[in-house]
Amino acid sequence: NTQNAAAVERMRISYDGNVGIGTTTPGAMLSVAGSVFVGPSSGSFIFAPTTGNAFLTAGRSSQSTGQVGLEIKGGTSSTNWQVYMPTSSDDLRIFGNSDDRMTIESGGDVGIGTTNARSKFHVYSTTGSTVSTAGTDNGTGNLTITSAYGARTVGTGAALSFNIPANTDGSNLWDQGRILVTPDNAATSDAAGRMYLQTRYYTGSTWDWQNNMMLTSG
Repeated sequence: NTQNAAAVERMRISYDGNVGIGTTTPGAMLSVAGSVFVGPSSGSFIFAPTTGNAFLTAGRSSQSTGQVGLEIKGGTSSTNWQVYMPTSSDDLRIFGNSDDRMTIESGGDVGIGTTNARSKFHVYSTTGSTVSTAGTDNGTGNLTITSAYGARTVGTGAALSFNIPANTDGSNLWDQGRILVTPDNAATSDAAGRMYLQTRYYTGSTWDWQNNMMLTSG
């Protein structure tokens, strides 16, 4: 007998005008405790403030309660993408096709193919080439490496390093060799440069770089 069934509250409009669906304590103009479906035809959420900023926020009560993020569905072969923060982490990850594809760590380091970036930009792959560049401009390089040093100092410059991990999981990277390009002089009016081909070697007390070849502009 449904006439004697206890009433179940489904929606509440609080005294201050906030509307709650699935909750009795709406904390915003619209609070929903559960899922929201837009469809089945085309639909969207539109943020159009007349002043200020608009944000789509996904939150969690604490880091340990689970992942939080945004999922995008509808790819071919049932491939969905997620932009999320992992449990107990401040990192931001992009997940797709059954694996994490990119990680932006809370300190600003970016990893592609790895969730543990070892530098500002770390690309890791076990299947082949990691970085490719292409172009038709002969005037400048397709891949540019800029020195972090502000002064022109002979022997100090920009380097392209090659390292091999000591561990099978890709951790504990060891620099094995590098190409180092430095000024050929300290003059700010002379763009002559040097290029070193270097390998890592042990001096007996510490690791250092050994010059195997040096090219100069003279």
